[in-house]
Amino acid sequence: MNKKTNHYTLMFIPENNGKPFTLRVHKNIVHSMFVFLIVFVSCLGVLLYKAGEIAVKLQMLYIVKLENEKLSIENKQLRQITDKFNKIEVMYYYLNKLANPGVSVNGKSSKNHDSTDKISDTQFLVHDNDTMDFSQRSSSSIPTGKEDHKSIPNIVPVDGWVTRQFTKDKDSSEFYHQGIDFAATLRSPIKATAFGFVEDIKNDPYLGLIITINHENGYTTKYGHCSQVLISKNDYVKKGQMIALVGNTGRSTAPHLHYELLKNGINIDPLKYLLNYK
Repeated sequence: MNKKTNHYTLMFIPENNGKPFTLRVHKNIVHSMFVFLIVFVSCLGVLLYKAGEIAVKLQMLYIVKLENEKLSIENKQLRQITDKFNKIEVMYYYLNKLANPGVSVNGKSSKNHDSTDKISDTQFLVHDNDTMDFSQRSSSSIPTGKEDHKSIPNIVPVDGWVTRQFTKDKDSSEFYHQGIDFAATLRSPIKATAFGFVEDIKNDPYLGLIITINHENGYTTKYGHCSQVLISKNDYVKKGQMIALVGNTGRSTAPHLHYELLKNGINIDPLKYLLNYK
C-alpha cells in the first residue's frame, strides 16, 4: 500500500543537458497560494469595476459643472437684459408723460406742476391746512403723543408711478434695491411722508441730492435724486409738506424719486405703508 504524502515534488530539467533538480513543496503552501491568487484576481476585478463607475460619475459631474456655468452666464445675461428692459420702460413712460402732460399713466388727469419753477411761501401748505414757520422752531414743533399718527410715513411722496420696487436680493447688486423708484416729471414736488425733522441733506455719488428725515418714532425716510431742496437741515416738516423737487442727480437714467423707508435703521418695503397709492 502506498503511503499518502503531504508534499508536492517539482522537477526542473534545464536545457543544454544541464543537471536536473527537484523542489519539494508542502501541499498547504500550494493550496494557500492558489486561494490567494483567486482572491487577488477577484479583488482586482472589483477594483477595476468600481474605478470604472467612479470615472463615469466624475465625467457626469464635469458635464453638470459645465452646464451649471453655462446656466449662470445665461442667467446673468438675462438679468442684464431685464434691467435694460426696465430702464427702457422707464424712459418710455417718462417720454409718454412729457408727450401727454395732462394725462397720467392710469388715464386720470394729473396736476400741472409748471408753476413749481417759482416757489412761493404758499407752497409750504400741508394736508391739515397748517403751515410751518421755519424761522421760529419752538418746543411746540416737537412731536407729541397726539401727533404719533402724523409721524408714520404712509402717504405717496410724489405724483408719479412706481417703476422699481423694493427687493432684498443681496446676491446681485443689479437687483438689490433698498427702496422704491417713482417716475415723475422733472421738478415735480416731493412731499414729506410724515411729521419729522430734517436729519441730513447731502450729495451722494449714487443717489444724488438726497434728504433724510427722522420721524422720531423709529422711522426714517430718504428722498434721492432731487434737483432742488426746499428745506434746511434740522428743520421740522409736516406730513405732506413740499420738501424738494424731482431731479436726475446721481446715477439716474431719467428724472425720478428714489424713496426709502427705514424702521430702527433697517430698510423695509415702503409700498406696504402707502395708503393712497394705487
